Amino acid sequence: MPTRSTSLLSASSGAAPADEATRIRLACAYIADASHGWRPECHGVDVRSLTAFELFHSRPVQALRYLNVLAYMAIALCETPGWCITAKGTLAAECAADSGSLEAHHTFGFTPLSPLAGGALEACCVLLFVLQLGLKARFMGRHRFARSAPAVLQLLLLTVAAADLAVWCSSVSWRRTPLSRPLRPLFIVFAHRKLLSTFYAVVRMLPAVLELLLLISGLLAFSALISFVLFGPWEPPLAAFASYGSSFYSSFLLLTTTNFPDVALRPYRSSRATVLYFVVFQLTLVFVGLALMLALLYRAYERHMKSEAAVLSANRRRALRAAFALLVHDWQSAGAVDALSAEALPLSRFAPLLARLRPDLSAWQIGVIFEALDARKRGFLDPAEFDAVLCALHVRFESAPPIRAIRAHRLRLRARAMLRDLRVTLALDALVLLNVALITWEGSLAAPPATNASTPAFEPGSGEELAHAHYRTGPAAGGWGDGFRDAAPRRERVSCATQLAVQLPFTLLWSGETCVKLWAFSRGTLLSVVLRGWNLFDAALSASGIVLMLTVLVRRCDPVAGVPQALRALLLLRLLRLLRLLRLLRL
Repeated sequence: MPTRSTSLLSASSGAAPADEATRIRLACAYIADASHGWRPECHGVDVRSLTAFELFHSRPVQALRYLNVLAYMAIALCETPGWCITAKGTLAAECAADSGSLEAHHTFGFTPLSPLAGGALEACCVLLFVLQLGLKARFMGRHRFARSAPAVLQLLLLTVAAADLAVWCSSVSWRRTPLSRPLRPLFIVFAHRKLLSTFYAVVRMLPAVLELLLLISGLLAFSALISFVLFGPWEPPLAAFASYGSSFYSSFLLLTTTNFPDVALRPYRSSRATVLYFVVFQLTLVFVGLALMLALLYRAYERHMKSEAAVLSANRRRALRAAFALLVHDWQSAGAVDALSAEALPLSRFAPLLARLRPDLSAWQIGVIFEALDARKRGFLDPAEFDAVLCALHVRFESAPPIRAIRAHRLRLRARAMLRDLRVTLALDALVLLNVALITWEGSLAAPPATNASTPAFEPGSGEELAHAHYRTGPAAGGWGDGFRDAAPRRERVSCATQLAVQLPFTLLWSGETCVKLWAFSRGTLLSVVLRGWNLFDAALSASGIVLMLTVLVRRCDPVAGVPQALRALLLLRLLRLLRLLRLLRL
């Protein structure tokens, strides 16, 4: 007696294969249909159809299909413009290589290919489209292919493209027809099911807004007539309303709110009463008409999405029932089916299916998934439990981590506990205060004297003035000018070296603390840890401090650059750590 599963299977796919391997392949195809919401009747059940179905949906063929669409679209960037080809198939005089006119028609810097090279590239792309469509027709069958609207439309597009190439290659006309090139973007739509579904949704929404669209168009034409009658006879004449065509164009600009002030200001300068016309126009067409159109579009799209969700759910249920019926029935025994095998799927028949769908799973992992799906713990799956097989396709098992990873995790936990300790926080804040005190002390030592060191104030004719003049003279005059000129920079370099020796340990300490913090609290990506609150502030200060320290070393303590002062100012920003201390103490 045929059961519900057999009726579903026979209705969806016809006669089922007899051998076990083909039945497993067909069940896997039905599972793929269910995961995408496709109808189970979209492909045949024989071996050749299954092979074509698996090949068409394999990743290499899908990548080749997308690359072919990309190459077909990219031909427009480098092909010779159509106006450059004469009736004899040669380049026009203005398109010669030495004329320079093609320089203005380059797209993104690409040099146009010759007509022969561009035609050959387009022929290769069209040939790949034909092969892919032939593969699709092979697993769908002639009758299903003829009833499929997307397949028929794609076939018509390929026919137009091939006919265009054939006419171009023949002696009838060396010019390209203006048909295939504008239709190229449609290949992008037919290359992806989601884009095709969206395209169908837009087409199906048009009847819902057709009446309102006609009403808005009539009101727009009537408003253009009124504006032409009102503003057309004015002196001096207004260019925006000089004729009915210009009035319609200006009204359309008002409807799209493009250049709205420019259209309305000219009549408003002549008469302020014209504001009534523009206010009524905006309220009627923009705020009411376009809002109603948006509401109708939303309602139509909502209905379409609900109906599409219902269709996908029904297709998924039918495909899963067909796969279940394939697995539970023993087709090798001439249709002899007992009552248990009609609605029960044991592990012995479930394991080959999941092993083919998930080759990365081992036998014990498949058993664990089977036990998880068996909610009633009966040792077999019923149709309701088998519907959860789509969730089993995304199950991931975590492997045992290596000893090195365990030790690193323990060390990371210890680092987290150390950084969260209040005593460590207080010690680091005390070091911040010590760093600030040292910076203040260095600033007091490096303060310039009250008088100018280069021109000290001496009494005229005193011995100090004579000695200072002797120091400033060069060696030719018997003075010690070189030693005097090098004394101040040398003292500045010694002071800078002292500052670096004092500030380098603090810079390395704050940088090390930031690195340890980022490593200890990293759970996902490092960027997510860096962008978290105070971590971003510490990381920015540490990176800037290291860069400034390296800059000081490269410039050899050049005081003109102002880098040491910037380094001290950067270290003073560490005082903001005290805000975290106040938060910890709840002050």
